Amino acid sequence: MSEIEIWNTALRWADEKCLQKGIECSAENRREILGPALFNIRFPLIPKEDFTKGVVSTDVLTTEEVDSIYQHYFHSELSDDPETIKSKFPTQQRYKYEHTIEMEIEKVSEFALEEELMDPNKGFYNKDEDKVKLAIDVIVDEPKTEKFITDPNKSNGTLLMEIEKLSEFAREIEWSERKSEAFHIKGMPWKIWAHIRTKNEITEKWLGFSLLCDDSEEDGNWSRECSDTFRIVSQKNDVDDFKKECNETDVFNKETISLGFENFISFAELMDPNKGLYNKAEDKITLAIDLTCN
Repeated sequence: MSEIEIWNTALRWADEKCLQKGIECSAENRREILGPALFNIRFPLIPKEDFTKGVVSTDVLTTEEVDSIYQHYFHSELSDDPETIKSKFPTQQRYKYEHTIEMEIEKVSEFALEEELMDPNKGFYNKDEDKVKLAIDVIVDEPKTEKFITDPNKSNGTLLMEIEKLSEFAREIEWSERKSEAFHIKGMPWKIWAHIRTKNEITEKWLGFSLLCDDSEEDGNWSRECSDTFRIVSQKNDVDDFKKECNETDVFNKETISLGFENFISFAELMDPNKGLYNKAEDKITLAIDLTCN
């Protein structure tokens, strides 16, 4: 899928969200709904004519962003290094990560009686072993320079989690929690763990933000030294991520499976519209941990 096709798909999705919410499909509303995902689109890779007709005309990008992309085109045409032009949008080509997921179903004759599947002339069914094999070929477009986790033995990567219905989560009791799916780094499954805390025994609620190693399937001899940066991803292009780093290298093992910040940020500050961290239209935030393990 080309970048202009990705953009058109994202735009249609944003318009559907606007219609669901009963709001105008304006440039401002489209941009707010797209949120941080907007900055994953590789606008500099879109042909200039398509960019002008299909992107600039929507007014979703700011004048500064549009100018930076035209500068990228200009330097590319001069055979200069376009990477010298600062851009908030990725400029590297995507590459395809391919993987096949397979599963065998044994005792098919007991599992189902689908005549076409078990027809010996079709060649799908192994009658001698009474089984079939299912497979899904997965092709994922990924950037070459960003830290997506495709190799479970990689030493670094970025964990991401969206907390939806944040306003409801903020009203829950202390130690209510949300956990991300597992991301495998250095052979271990890691999760983002978000939980509610009260600070200094007062009623003000804070967001706890931790890194959790889900070691339920590991033996007791494992140990990993990790450095990590905890981030709340900004929802506005002119606001930096809110982040905190641990001062020292963290050591995870069977006795210490989670480390982080019990009081990362108050919900009052987190949901302050001036901070740019909370997507009010979607009622969600995005958490990230940049993790390196030795």
